[in-house]
Amino acid sequence: MISADARSVKETERAVSQVRSALGLIDTLFLNAGVNVTRELSQWDEATFDDVFATNTRGQFFTLVHALPHLADGASVVVNVGIGASRGAPGMSVGAGSRGALLAMLPSLAIELAPRGIRVNAVSPGAVETPIWRKAGLSPAAVEATLEHLARSTPLGRAGRPSDIASTVAFLASAEASYITGREVVVAGGLGLGLT
Repeated sequence: MISADARSVKETERAVSQVRSALGLIDTLFLNAGVNVTRELSQWDEATFDDVFATNTRGQFFTLVHALPHLADGASVVVNVGIGASRGAPGMSVGAGSRGALLAMLPSLAIELAPRGIRVNAVSPGAVETPIWRKAGLSPAAVEATLEHLARSTPLGRAGRPSDIASTVAFLASAEASYITGREVVVAGGLGLGLT
């Protein structure tokens, strides 16, 4: 297992180099590191703001920068953004902004890497039952209540599963998606489609 702190460009560079040494050229790069901090606007401080952007934005961007020489021509890059980047929720402004920055970069990255046949797309999950909810600073009861509320608010009536996202990423990385680039695929069970 190779691990690195996404906030550290030096660690990211080391990890990418180790992956290249162990596996050769990279065919698929899934930029998935992220933190989720929920706070009211008045509760934010500079250190936490910087930490969120260092992980969610700078870390993802520089992982791609350092992976670029090791990406095979025709490779697929998939960025995990999340629907929060385009749909509001209380306490989520900084996380949404950090992911929204990646979404704003998507068309330019896709155009820049197209001459090498490298496709760059985003997957935007809705509410997915993963450990990140318990790391967001909410109490266990609040996490449970939030997930239940989101499931009730989702037209398909449930929170997402990690496998829902994994299969979408696998599709975007596959030959079946060879003519898709610069696009966001929302995997949210219809969350955010309604007027309420």
